[in-house]
Formats: sequence, structure tokens, C-alpha cells
Amino acid sequence: VAETAGYPEQLAVLRANDWINADGEEIVHRDLLESLASSIDRHEQVSWTLAQNAGRRNRTDDQTSEQNSDGENELAPDCHISYAAATVGNSGVGAYCIELKIPGKVERVSSKFQTTNFARMHLTACIDALRETRRLMRKDGLRIVLDTPHELTANAVNRGWLETWSQNKWNRREGDRVRNADLWQEFRRLMQRHEVEVRLALDSATSDVMLQQAQNLARREVDRVREDTEFKEQEEAAVKEGTLIRIFTDGSALKNPGPGGWAPIMEVKGKRASQSQGYKHTTNNRMELMGAAETLDFLVNLQADGKIDDVEKVIVVTDSEYLVSAMTRGWAKRWRKNQWIKQDGDKAANTDLWKRILHAGDRLRKVEFRWVRGHSQFSEAFSTENEMCDKLAKEAAEQPEDKLLVDDGYEE
Repeated sequence: VAETAGYPEQLAVLRANDWINADGEEIVHRDLLESLASSIDRHEQVSWTLAQNAGRRNRTDDQTSEQNSDGENELAPDCHISYAAATVGNSGVGAYCIELKIPGKVERVSSKFQTTNFARMHLTACIDALRETRRLMRKDGLRIVLDTPHELTANAVNRGWLETWSQNKWNRREGDRVRNADLWQEFRRLMQRHEVEVRLALDSATSDVMLQQAQNLARREVDRVREDTEFKEQEEAAVKEGTLIRIFTDGSALKNPGPGGWAPIMEVKGKRASQSQGYKHTTNNRMELMGAAETLDFLVNLQADGKIDDVEKVIVVTDSEYLVSAMTRGWAKRWRKNQWIKQDGDKAANTDLWKRILHAGDRLRKVEFRWVRGHSQFSEAFSTENEMCDKLAKEAAEQPEDKLLVDDGYEE
């Protein structure tokens, strides 16, 4: 209650929304918070102190110092981290919500994952919280208080287990490998950059709210994964039947501009074929576009020869936001209509490649452009294919110079 009341903006928002939270549910203890808000209104200023681990420390985030159990003043932390993490059954889907309190600012971060478990979700939340703190504060040597609801995380730090595991090269006394050793190592590495106090969190209104948010986020991700799975199964069936062709493509430029390459993988009737080509001097964007243009031109020729008459749709999967945005938002077609002049009056770049892509799209029945996150560390649809294309494109760009072509359309 003290934490909730300690955020005037939170209390004001709740009252304005008739005590309904962001999930459309009535907030817990509404009657007490409503009475508390009325009481606060009668005073000019109210400061709040939330007792953490009573008997050890009394702390207030609005003060510049704290008192320890001996009554001595200590400096307030540079950052106070609290979080909640949740997983949904055995689905492998999880999420976290993090709150970072730094001087003059409260930052909230949330994220979801498709391949995780309960312990990994908590460790990932701690790691990401420390990374976000470093990003916001832009320095090491910070004094950080990290409140965790995960007993194993708190015990591993405060009982010395983490250091023992490190000394034993991440093996337990019994000789077994420490579970989630990769995350424990990263957590330890980040903590060593700061002075971090890890505390086992007490229940609070804020932690309850964050836990509810994490659970809702994880459940929504489960629903999305199920929908994606069903959609992908239907798509896979269409690929096998030959009514749908999928193109995975990526481009690379080693120095941008510099030596570059493109590499598409085309999937037709369950079979895949790849191609790649390198160029002496070009840009990353041109290689992204050229990979798509070359493959679509190839399909136009196949269609002219009557070899893909049954194809109803072509999907181009790429990590190029430049390509996907221009095609899905209609920018490329507007540029063509306006004689390749953009809205700001400048000439559109790479017009030779945009002309080829649009021409192929006009000839084929239906072409859809789909974006995939490049170099993703998590399991996502088509991330494996994207990595394969990226590898082939880089290999094409790294060929000896006599193997590389000249990109005639490149404009300095």
C-alpha cells in the first residue's frame, strides 16, 4: 500500500479510472486506497517510507541516505530494481516486468520469451535489469539494490553459492553441471561491474501489479504462438502443394559501402534452392534489394515458361525493414508514381532495383513481404533461414576480388 501511495501519478490515475487497473480489473483493496487518497488530500505533503526486511533496514527512495540496523546513515542506492517473472505451465513461454528507480526517474521494462522455464525467466529478468541500468546510467561502479522474488537467486548470491560454482568451473560438489550455468555466469559478470545488494523481496502492491502484468503478457504470448503455429502449418501445407512459394533473402556489405553480397533461399514444393553473388563496391540496402529483385525476376521467367501456373502467392521473408516498409506501406509505388521523387522532394535511392521489384510484383499474382528479426537470440519463425541467408551473403562478399562483380547501379 505504501509503495502504491508513494507514486502520486499512479494513485491519481487509479482514482481517475474509478480504481480500475490497466487490465480492466478493480484494484485490490480499493476501499482502503480510496480512503487513503482522501486522507492524503488533506495534507500539504506526505512522504512515504517502506520498511524492507524489518529490523535490518528502513528505506525511503525520496531521501538521499538510509539508516542501517546500527542507526548509521548509508548512501541511498543509485538504482533500486524490482521485478516479477512468470511462465505459463509447460508451454515454454514466459515474461517479465521490471521497474528501475533511479534519481528523478522510474523506468519500466517488460519482455516475453518463447523458450524458457521459471528459473531462466528470473535470471533473464535480473540480467536485463542490470543491462538496462548500465544503459540508463552510462557508468560502472553503481550501488544497486536488486529485490528478487526468486529464493534461489537470492540464496545463490547471499550464501556464496554463486562464487563456489564459479570456483568449481560451474560444477556442483557432486560433479553435476550447474543448471543454467550460462545465465549464472552472465549475472555474476554484470554484478561484478557494480556494488549489488540482492534481497529476497517482500510482497507489495507494486510487486503484485508487476506479477499480474507478467502473467498476462505470458498468456497473450502463448495465444499468439498457438495462432502462429496453426497459421504456419497451413502455410507449410500450401508450400508442399506448390500453391505458395517462399523466398528467404538477406544482403550484406562488409563496410557499407564496401564489398557486398546477396543470398536468397527459394522454397518450392518442399524443396529448397539457394543462390548468392558478391560485388566489389556496394551498400547493404542495395544487396537486400538485389537479393529480392533477382529471385522475383527468376520467378517471372518461370511463370512466362508456364512452370509455376499453380502458384497463388509468393512470400518474401527478409530482415530488411527498408525493403518491407517500402513495399507494405506503399512508399515504393508512390515514388514510382511521382517519377521517383519522395515526399520531401529528394530523389529516391536505388531506383533501378525498386523498378525491378515493382515490375515483378505486377507480373506475379500476389507477392507478400514479411519481416523477420535479424540475428535473434530467441527462437522465432524463420530465424534459422534468415541466419543461413546472412551466412551465404557474407561468404559471397568475402570472396576474392576477381570473383566479385561490379554493381553498375550503385550511386556514390
